[in-house]
Amino acid sequence: MESESSSLQWPQPCRHFKFPEIRLATRNFDESLVIGHGGFGKVYKATIHNGSSLVVAAIKRLDSKSDQGADEFWAEVKMLSKLRHCHLVSLIGYCDDGKEMILVYEYMPHGSLEDHLHKHSTHLSWLQRLKLCIGAARGLDYLHTGTGIEFGVIHRDVKSANILLHESWAAKIADFGLSKIGPKDQPLSHVLTLVKGTFGYLDPDYFLTGRLTRKSDVYAFGVVLFEVLCRKRALDVSRDKEEHHSLARWVEDCIKEGTLKHLIDSDIRDQILPKCLKGFVRIAERCLHSHGKHRPTMAEVVVSLESVLALQEKNDNSLQSGSRTILGRMVDMLPFAYNAENSGWVDKNTFGPSTPGVEIAVTVKKTRQLESFQGHDEWLGSRAVDCFTEYGEWSRYKLEEVIGTGSSGVVCSAFDTFVGEKVAIKKINDIFEQGFVATRILREILLLRLLRHPDIVEIKHILLPPSRREFSDIYVVFELMESDLHQVIKANEKLTPEQCRFFLYQLLRGLKYMHSANVFHRDLKPKNILVNADCKLKICDFGIARVVFNDTPTAVCWTDYVATRWYRAPELCGSFFSKYTQAIDTWSIGCIFAELLTGKPLFPGKSVFHQLDLMTDLLGTPSTEAISRIRHEKAMKYLSKMRKKKPIPFSRKFPNADPLALRLLERMLAFDPNNRPTAEEALSDPYFKNLGKVERESSSRPITKREFEFEKRRLSTEELRERIYKEILEYHPNMLKDGSQQPGFMYPSAFDKFKKQFSDKEEHYSKGKVAAPLLRRQSLSLPRASILYPKETTQTSSIKEYKTQCMTSEMPNAIPLLQFPQSIQGLMIQ
Repeated sequence: MESESSSLQWPQPCRHFKFPEIRLATRNFDESLVIGHGGFGKVYKATIHNGSSLVVAAIKRLDSKSDQGADEFWAEVKMLSKLRHCHLVSLIGYCDDGKEMILVYEYMPHGSLEDHLHKHSTHLSWLQRLKLCIGAARGLDYLHTGTGIEFGVIHRDVKSANILLHESWAAKIADFGLSKIGPKDQPLSHVLTLVKGTFGYLDPDYFLTGRLTRKSDVYAFGVVLFEVLCRKRALDVSRDKEEHHSLARWVEDCIKEGTLKHLIDSDIRDQILPKCLKGFVRIAERCLHSHGKHRPTMAEVVVSLESVLALQEKNDNSLQSGSRTILGRMVDMLPFAYNAENSGWVDKNTFGPSTPGVEIAVTVKKTRQLESFQGHDEWLGSRAVDCFTEYGEWSRYKLEEVIGTGSSGVVCSAFDTFVGEKVAIKKINDIFEQGFVATRILREILLLRLLRHPDIVEIKHILLPPSRREFSDIYVVFELMESDLHQVIKANEKLTPEQCRFFLYQLLRGLKYMHSANVFHRDLKPKNILVNADCKLKICDFGIARVVFNDTPTAVCWTDYVATRWYRAPELCGSFFSKYTQAIDTWSIGCIFAELLTGKPLFPGKSVFHQLDLMTDLLGTPSTEAISRIRHEKAMKYLSKMRKKKPIPFSRKFPNADPLALRLLERMLAFDPNNRPTAEEALSDPYFKNLGKVERESSSRPITKREFEFEKRRLSTEELRERIYKEILEYHPNMLKDGSQQPGFMYPSAFDKFKKQFSDKEEHYSKGKVAAPLLRRQSLSLPRASILYPKETTQTSSIKEYKTQCMTSEMPNAIPLLQFPQSIQGLMIQ
């Protein structure tokens, strides 16, 4: 193992290599020398001259097809020129020659931690894994607080693939292309940035708000810790249960249920001292805290892991044959353990007196769990829940911050103290000023009540207005979603084929359920697909959706706006007074899938005719029969007179895509709607083999005509208000039991208090008192339960001792700061 000081010496300053030197070293980029590849490009193992020495190096060459470029290249050059530590990969030099951008690193012969955990199945003992974790933690701590850069550095892409292993098996942090310099305003503690990173490791708070902090790295490192413990990938959509796709979520659920022992890698179960496992799980779980301010610093992580290592080494021989094994002691050791003798009740588990202040209080009865939530003043125990009434709604939700704005209102994140989870509350203003707006709102809240499916966003509650006949605003409580697919595509160049496939499967599964209810969405696009950091998505925004009833033809006529142009089926081009079927939604999903594969919209038309040009450039000139289905006369004439075009093979348009994916995509993007598959047929495609079974995916009963009588005629404002009020009452069953008679002596003042809280948040947001996240949208949805802790006492003395050790230790081979041309001096990282 290498020395553990804060810096090393490199014998030569950073070199600016000439391109012929790189070509010579790599034997003109011989494919046999390739040792890896990623979003940036291929990595070659080569021997290159560095001064008078001949050294083995890893040479990373930017691929011309990569979405990464000069920004990431110079970011890494500048970052590694200032940061020197034995647990950071060293940069030997770089080359920029025309379009060639090449980085030359020290060679790490043992590859990445990911390789040994998941690809090579290398036998790694518990002690080896602990030491690797400690080394990586030291590297991250130096990044966050080291003296190389005044404000520290946030890595932004911590994962097992970016932890490389030296010849001595020392862990080193690598790949700084996404790194950001920390905030200069230290009290602010975050920088606003486009969300980037790797699914499975992304901090949910960063994914939601765009606010990047050092604690975002801490969250990702917590995922790595459990990845090392369990030898399971951070994100794996091939796992049987969907809730287990994300390792972080799976671990949290197992800890609550007291079943984490089943997740631990069987190779090391019997090697771990129970006290050591307890300490390891404690610090790893704290890293995954939903609130960044309650996560530990990396210095705390280092100290905790070192104490675990010291205890394990000291007691390595203490597990005798007669002592209890780890499997027998897990229930006593882990938090949230299930106590069978108490029939589902667990009053309190603590980590014990060795770590004061770390305590988890949880009350569980049957299936309901009410957890303590740090940062909120109230926690509703069973007695408080019993006392809850409709008139206490305003105090049920603790507003946190504005997370979205739009023409129709504003969205705030909030904590629901009744069920113990975060939600998004959308305030919709002046809904009756325009009749079509009120009709859309009525349609959407009605459809979302009737369409209950895991891939469709859920309305959890709607606040009761103060007056049945006079209200003009409504407050709709949604699940809290972390982002939308538009932002995910925009920010991530590294969507894997597995992630693209899983996204498409969920979209088609939701579409199958929707179409089985005879509902056409009519506006499917990336901004209307909400996404969590664990790749879970939900379809939202049903304002222009329509229901087809059993006594109407399969192809029906509607006359208002349908779909954003880029995702609009060709039979709708130029006219919405058109006969069409559910195939219009299939086309839209095909366009979304193509965008997932390339990162760019497939048909970004500037006009109807430009849109048709783009479609026919790829698909070829449609048949006369297909053209006859276009109801827009000018568009039909334009297509009839168009020169004959041959279709472009999809394998040429999408050169790196799975052939099975392209075959399905080509079917979904058939110009003739009769040739497009239904959602159910698409789910049966071989592309989804081993991912799911279409026969197990749920369907819905067709929606009855009675529910949508209001669509037949134009309703007056009073009629719309009454219909919306009746829909709101569906979320207030006690009011329905009382015959919808609302006692107004108490409720109006409670509603006013909530309205004032919302107004205060809006005012603070408009004045910029709360930093505006980059990820904004008009519709928000989808949360997940979180594990939250009371404030923990910091191990100050241990951290200071560790810092002193790092800064004063004599380090052999200390490396000076790199030198590079004047042209990039002072370059700010983008």
